[in-house]
Amino acid sequence: MVPAFISVAISGNLFLLILFFIFGITAGFLFYRYTLPRISFWSRIFLSVIRSLSLMLLIFLVFQPTFRFMSQKSQLPTIAILIDATKSMTLKDNNGKRDSLVNHFLKSSAFGKFPQNVELKYYTFSVKPHLVNSIINDSIAFSGDETDISSVLSLLKDSIISQNVSTVVLLSDGIYTTGKNPVYQAEEMSVPFFTVGVGDTSEQRDLIVTRAESNKITYAETKTPVDIRIKSSGYGGENVEIELTEGSKVLDKSILTIVNGTREYPIRLNYLPEKEGSHKLNVRISKLQGEFTENNNYRSFFIKVLRNKLKVVLIAGSPDPDLPVIRQSLIENKNFNVNALIQKSENRFYDEPNINNLIDSADCFISIGFPTASTSQQFIEKISGTIEQRRVPLLFINSKNIDYVKLKYLSAYLPFSWSGVQKEELLVRGVVPEKSRNNSIINLNDKNELDLWNRMPPIYKSRTIFKLKPEADILFAASYQNLPADEPLLASRNINRYKTIALTGYGVWRWQLLMQNDEDARSAFARFINNSVKWLTAVGENKKVIVKPVKEFFTTSEPVEFVAEVYNDRLEPVENATLSLSIKKDNYSSELSLKSIGNGRYEGFFENLTEGDYSFNGTAKDDDLVLGSDNGKISVGQINAEFIDTKMNKYLLEKIAQRTGGAYLNINEAEKLPEDIFGKIKFEAKEITHTTEVEMWNWKYLGVIIIILFAVEWFVRKRKGMI
Repeated sequence: MVPAFISVAISGNLFLLILFFIFGITAGFLFYRYTLPRISFWSRIFLSVIRSLSLMLLIFLVFQPTFRFMSQKSQLPTIAILIDATKSMTLKDNNGKRDSLVNHFLKSSAFGKFPQNVELKYYTFSVKPHLVNSIINDSIAFSGDETDISSVLSLLKDSIISQNVSTVVLLSDGIYTTGKNPVYQAEEMSVPFFTVGVGDTSEQRDLIVTRAESNKITYAETKTPVDIRIKSSGYGGENVEIELTEGSKVLDKSILTIVNGTREYPIRLNYLPEKEGSHKLNVRISKLQGEFTENNNYRSFFIKVLRNKLKVVLIAGSPDPDLPVIRQSLIENKNFNVNALIQKSENRFYDEPNINNLIDSADCFISIGFPTASTSQQFIEKISGTIEQRRVPLLFINSKNIDYVKLKYLSAYLPFSWSGVQKEELLVRGVVPEKSRNNSIINLNDKNELDLWNRMPPIYKSRTIFKLKPEADILFAASYQNLPADEPLLASRNINRYKTIALTGYGVWRWQLLMQNDEDARSAFARFINNSVKWLTAVGENKKVIVKPVKEFFTTSEPVEFVAEVYNDRLEPVENATLSLSIKKDNYSSELSLKSIGNGRYEGFFENLTEGDYSFNGTAKDDDLVLGSDNGKISVGQINAEFIDTKMNKYLLEKIAQRTGGAYLNINEAEKLPEDIFGKIKFEAKEITHTTEVEMWNWKYLGVIIIILFAVEWFVRKRKGMI
């Protein structure tokens, strides 16, 4: 490193700085021109210099000086060699064993043809990149569970100038299983890529489980379909068995007859969960003789099972016409256990249900035209108290018979307030605001076509004025005769663990019965009611402690990361909680404390976990008070992503080379690599300029120097007996 240039920048006028310097030097010497008692000439000179230097440094600080040091060094041209070190490189195809081909190439005479003035830097990559100091006999462990080419390109891009990287050699089968498309990243680096393809482009004789998925959430004792896709190549006429298992238990199985050629087969198996919790399911197909690899004959996934049925309690102030259509829509959903409390008179109900049992076990209340003038205060207080104590969510449907005086017992939980109560009815439509178009409650199909709501017939609403509460969200705005009004028709509220959806109108039977001739809209009402109940009863949103891994499947080479959120009883973030996380597998267990990153969020990670399934449990405390806990399961090192696509992706490697001005070679002809590189690249050393800036006014040692100077001056004065 050769110093090339040093400069000083100040904040202010240079002339004033010089003027103040002269003033400081003059003041320092005048101060010690005469002393009492008299001291020697050289002592006066020494003290004058000390005083002048101290004053000059103080003046210098006021002008905020910045020193800039620039240096240069000669950087040899570099060739970066990127080596795919994942498990797919251990496969053996028609060209040979891939890792052996790579090791042979790295030790071949091709690398001796590069001149001495060219530096070779080796990087291996899988999930993360690593700089390799030297390549010795079989020093590369091809054990990565996933291929992320973009990760090594990101690392290289940050150092491409400082290391004078002139070209890049990429050795890979071209199959990336995670990360970004590397083509665009390589193009942005503005250096040529010479890609070396490792592997065979033809289909191998193999059976592969390419997909296995199901609903992420299901219910105990409810049959859940698992959709599987099997790919076969090179076989025909054989029978294979597909099994769905949990641990050693076989849940379902099927027989598949393979057809000649390369084909994919959709298979559906069923899972009947027995208990709630997080469950890991495995799909496995039987092996056939001569398979390219057996590592892709299985696939795993997690599914969360909730308790068997949600208990929905309908509360109606009278046999309202909206009641039967809502009840029927809920009964059709096998995950709901629906019961009704329908008032006959003040203290009597139809069907004479066990009121206390129904209310105390409810997971969700749906009130329809409730309360009315005949509702007893004891009953309304029972409902209100249950919502308050157990945070039972509420779906409120209005009615012309509502008693707004008694409704005040529920007003704290509703998303609106009201005034000017009137019985006169209007016909209104719902208009979906722009910000609510993606709301899960009112999206009635996968295409997000809100046109369904525009076709819905109008419903009734009284002239009572409703006003949205500040913390609520409007889903429908009321529209009178196609003129929008600043008033909610449908609104939701989720605050302090209270969740509510409320419809200020009524007569929703019109949405059901008047749309029978519209095929698309026929089931829209049922989906709306089901969406509402699912949103109200969705688990996890109101938990005080939420601990979750950043993903469910990890490789053995990466840290197992967790994030967490902690809230108090008011659902306010808790920043200084003690959050301990334990992880267990068989006889192994480990524990760590998650680190707070602010606003009630925490993070941490485990390293060097061995392959297997782990359960985790996180507990948060505020001093000695337990705030809550959360748990779940993860899997480490059981990813077979590297064996799903086993053909070399020649197209990707050729595209990277073509887009960057390099060339593509198969590893069997890679001896020509130096010739190809020298034919396209001119290697030159580059002068790298390094600039360092030091803000002297912000430099901690400058203050120390000033203090030392004043201390020395004071010490000398004391020794001389000066006052």
